Amino acid sequence: MLLRCTLTGVEPDTDLDALCALGDAFPFTEFGVLFSFSRAGHGRYPSIRWIRTLARSIERTGDSGRWALHLCGSAVDDYLAFNPGVHQVTSAFGRVQLNLKSSIGTDKRIRAAIHASPGQILITQHNATNSSLAYLLCDEPTHWSLCDSSGGRGQEPLSWPAPIVSGKPFGYAGGIGPPNLERHLSTIQSVVGGLPYWVDMESKLRDADDRFDLTAAQRCLEIAASYTQMMTKARSALDG
Repeated sequence: MLLRCTLTGVEPDTDLDALCALGDAFPFTEFGVLFSFSRAGHGRYPSIRWIRTLARSIERTGDSGRWALHLCGSAVDDYLAFNPGVHQVTSAFGRVQLNLKSSIGTDKRIRAAIHASPGQILITQHNATNSSLAYLLCDEPTHWSLCDSSGGRGQEPLSWPAPIVSGKPFGYAGGIGPPNLERHLSTIQSVVGGLPYWVDMESKLRDADDRFDLTAAQRCLEIAASYTQMMTKARSALDG
């Protein structure tokens, strides 16, 4: 069951009114924002000031379920160290993704962060480096895993794995975009069966100037919406 499509890489140049209109038209949409101290203000990484302004807007509108914050680099360490400045920003977002490489004790630090922010979904990438996290945190319902060996480089995998922990939504990312989304959705659906999942897109949503492309985003949502409708009809038929 496709839960949502995450469109990552929203930036200051993005028309937020048009973006919110897309979200209204396609309620399964989630917008991802990249948070990096070292790359802030460059390319797909907004300035910290812009992200803080966005966080305040999300809090005012109560629209946290539509937004995810993807922490990169030292921002992850600050988050896991409970830096109040970082947590003040992350608290506005419905989901927080930690782009990290797991090491000894990482699961304990993540568990502490989960318990400190009840109700907020915490995502870690599932790849060769982080493969143990899904199992070590399998008893934490608000810890979800995202299959992502690409790491934002737009590289398609040779195959997609089945969900790691039954009953928890499992995410898929890596080289997904308008030209191949329908094919990947079909393949992923055959792997997950009726289990809940989501897809995350980033690199293939960029235009020639490396800006977030609203046209590409809308095309992806149209494809996913059609696919979701087909699955809904199938479930209705099964329910009688």
